[in-house]
Amino acid sequence: VDLVGDSKSPGRGVAARALAEVFGAEGGLKGFWDRQLSDPDPRVQQYAVIAQASGPAPSLAKIASGPARSGDSYVRQSAFQALARRGSVKQLADWAESKDERVRLAAVLAIGTRLTIPPAVGALRPGLPLGKWPNQKVYRVTYVGQTVDLRTLGPVGVFSTADHWKAGNRSSEQETLFSLLMARLSDGSEAVRLQAAHYLSLTRDARSEPRVAEVRRQSERERLKRAPIRGVGELWVTGPFDDRNAGFKTVHPPETGAVDVAGRFEIGKRMVKWEKLKPIRMFNFHMKYGDTDGSSCYAYLRLISPRRQQVLLTPGSDDGLKVWVNGRVVHENDIARGGLPLQDVVFAELQPGSNEVLFRVRNLVGEHCLYLHYRSLGGSIQATLPEPLDAGGLAARLKEGAAGGKQKLDAAFLDVDWVKEAAGGDKVRGKKLFSASGIGCAKCHAAKGLAAVPGAPSLTGAGKRFTVPYLVESVLLPNRKISPVFRSSVIVTGNGKVVTGLVVGETGEGVTVLTPEAKRVEIRRGDIEERKTQNVSAMPAGLVKTPRELRDLLAYLLAQ
Repeated sequence: VDLVGDSKSPGRGVAARALAEVFGAEGGLKGFWDRQLSDPDPRVQQYAVIAQASGPAPSLAKIASGPARSGDSYVRQSAFQALARRGSVKQLADWAESKDERVRLAAVLAIGTRLTIPPAVGALRPGLPLGKWPNQKVYRVTYVGQTVDLRTLGPVGVFSTADHWKAGNRSSEQETLFSLLMARLSDGSEAVRLQAAHYLSLTRDARSEPRVAEVRRQSERERLKRAPIRGVGELWVTGPFDDRNAGFKTVHPPETGAVDVAGRFEIGKRMVKWEKLKPIRMFNFHMKYGDTDGSSCYAYLRLISPRRQQVLLTPGSDDGLKVWVNGRVVHENDIARGGLPLQDVVFAELQPGSNEVLFRVRNLVGEHCLYLHYRSLGGSIQATLPEPLDAGGLAARLKEGAAGGKQKLDAAFLDVDWVKEAAGGDKVRGKKLFSASGIGCAKCHAAKGLAAVPGAPSLTGAGKRFTVPYLVESVLLPNRKISPVFRSSVIVTGNGKVVTGLVVGETGEGVTVLTPEAKRVEIRRGDIEERKTQNVSAMPAGLVKTPRELRDLLAYLLAQ
């Protein structure tokens, strides 16, 4: 006690830990620990909290108003864990309504911990489900002279918070804690809202999921508004197309399907094609095409995203503007105006991988232009222009592969009209091929909803996003054209282990690698001896064995 009370002693932290762990539960020290809750040394504060939590009558109000508000994460964690274990539901509810933002945050952490994290030691409530470990070896532990199957000793398995929440039979306390978290989704503090959303998301409850998604979406949008702004140095453009005095009600070929920059459009006696255009302050359609009164022009680019996230587009136009992302209209502003930068604010959801962005600018009379800037979190989104790829170009690239390049290709895939073949494919067989039990596409890629492995390129809505030549090349020649964010990495650990694959997650603690076998491998940052990025795709070549398989796979993807 004397050593802990000596503010000049370099051993205070060690002494506080020893005292808390050995004598923390002794009631005679309560007054002493109460005083240490406000000690300026965070180590002493933390062990004062731990001692209080193990004692018969912890000073929870002092912990909530002191250590739970600390800027030290270790102190704060010990504090909210103490509140979670020892606080009453009424106390937690009162703290969640505090005028102090940091107290409300500590309350949400305590409520979420109590609701979603079961005790480390103790029996589960009867009737709750347990899943099986995928590897049966986990159940068998070898001791001296014998191997014991742990299943013979009691229930053994895995579960998620959502599994047990879905199983029902929830207590009144659980429902009250759930309601307290739901209320914090409307908190004035973003940190409190997001923390409440995190815990609620673990339950996957239909009552909370829409609101959790909205809280996260709004938070992301607020951060996007503060993100650095970027311009676009070049676009694919085409036009002009006569709107026939009907404005956006007149539908033109570029907006009727996946954008094909190798395509041409016959407009009366004119042949219209896609061309690249650089801005001179703006993308000036009037300067490029001359008189475009009563007509629309289109502009197109591809945004590469390493994950599912929002982007903030800030276009300006003369006159009206319509925007599609991955074939879905995300913005329409039918207006007469002079063009200026940053006139419109357009939030759009991007999928991992390639995202097709199409702009239509409708002109009434005179000037006709588009300004384009965008914002992304951490500069993680890249604007690119795909090169034209028609049937002839695809055939040439496939023949090059079949000739024995780095990605050797079976000659059976050559001289095939893949547009025609895809139209005659079997979507049902294609779905089976795409599945995890087929050639395994679904282990990494999503055709609907979220990807099986977050971070892998998404194929959701492929029929509206990608042309047949693009899909054929991506499947048969995965290494020919690789976005930098999807290049494979080779990581060598200190013990000589080599892991190759796509880095799909990275924190200060370590990295997560998606291997070609669709397995997630976690590697601690301190274990990494060497790390190199390769100019190859994490997707293995040769997954599709026959033209029939590819035909059916294309039919399924294009139907999405």
